[in-house]
Amino acid sequence: MSKRALSLALTVIITTSILFCALFTARAEDVTVPETALPASEPVSDLAREEEPLETRPVSKANHPVLTVIAISNFFGRTDAYYDEYTKEVTVTYNLKATKRLLNTQWELQYDSSILHFDAAKNPAASICPLMQSSCLAENDTEHDRILFSASNLKLFDFTGRQSVFARIVFDVVDLSPSDAEITKVDLTVNELSVSEPNPVDGLSLSDKVTSLVTAGKVMEKTMDKSLVTKSTHLTPSTYYESDLPSTADQAVTTAPPTTVAPTVATQPPPTAPAKKAPKEGFELIDTGKWYIALLILVVLLVCSTVLFVLRKRDIYND
Repeated sequence: MSKRALSLALTVIITTSILFCALFTARAEDVTVPETALPASEPVSDLAREEEPLETRPVSKANHPVLTVIAISNFFGRTDAYYDEYTKEVTVTYNLKATKRLLNTQWELQYDSSILHFDAAKNPAASICPLMQSSCLAENDTEHDRILFSASNLKLFDFTGRQSVFARIVFDVVDLSPSDAEITKVDLTVNELSVSEPNPVDGLSLSDKVTSLVTAGKVMEKTMDKSLVTKSTHLTPSTYYESDLPSTADQAVTTAPPTTVAPTVATQPPPTAPAKKAPKEGFELIDTGKWYIALLILVVLLVCSTVLFVLRKRDIYND
């Protein structure tokens, strides 16, 4: 190949590389594709009822939570949730898992009937505790604003598979105005709770294997260690959000074994991951952020320029 032809070829390569870089940069205009928000702690699948999608809800006229609900317990953890004036229903759920099966329990849940209304039709035994529905007694004591519950079965209740509903109550919220700022408490007091092991022959509780986790409202710390109990508290997701308020899509506090009462934890809304750059539809692009692509183009240009310089220099000296 002659020097003139080689020079022409190198010139074409350099020109093409420069044009390609310019075209590549121009066509690499991007669109912003927000990634899916990072998930919160995974809730138990059958525990919480779905709230009305927040996108379809009217915008709250209040600049503060119209209703704050605090769920506490002497045995389970605590969690808070914040609601706007359009919230009509709140569900509180206490969940339990143990390495041994439950023999009996007795608890009471106190609430403020001036804010939260208990509807028996929404709270059948099958809903309050699905695993105990055939052997339980639930009663709403309207005089003292409390719900009484007791259950016992020698065939035992199986809470060993995963965290399951120990107590779940659905409350109707009274009509609230944007000027309200109500704070109410839902308090579950476990008075009695015992676990046992089944007889391998008939499946009934073995009397010498009965362990009391709660007696007369007092949590037995030592027996809790042996039973490896895990528990959590859930509230209907908050419907009022403000940057300085602890609100989340799933208000939940989980206590790990052998903790008895979880500390107060206020979780933040699931953070949204940074926006991700995506190429325009119909055009395949290499990621321009890769350093080695720029280096490769620079090396090609440098080599071609050097060869051209040497050839031109020889032509000058030969002349």
